Amino acid sequence: MTDEGSGEAVLCRRLGELLSVSEHVACPYCFGRSAEVESQEHGRFCDYDAARDPIVFGFPDSFGRMSRG
Repeated sequence: MTDEGSGEAVLCRRLGELLSVSEHVACPYCFGRSAEVESQEHGRFCDYDAARDPIVFGFPDSFGRMSRG
């Protein structure tokens, strides 16, 4: 089983943007595999809490999607 996903965009609660399944799987807050992300049931794959979690993790500015954070 791979984490490539179906190509369907899924809402990222952290960024408020649609991201690919593979981008979710790579996120530090997303702990699910492709099938969980594709379900779009955030409780199954996302541990982000806007009230307590930062948007940017201190990665270099040039680090992919973090440059948009």
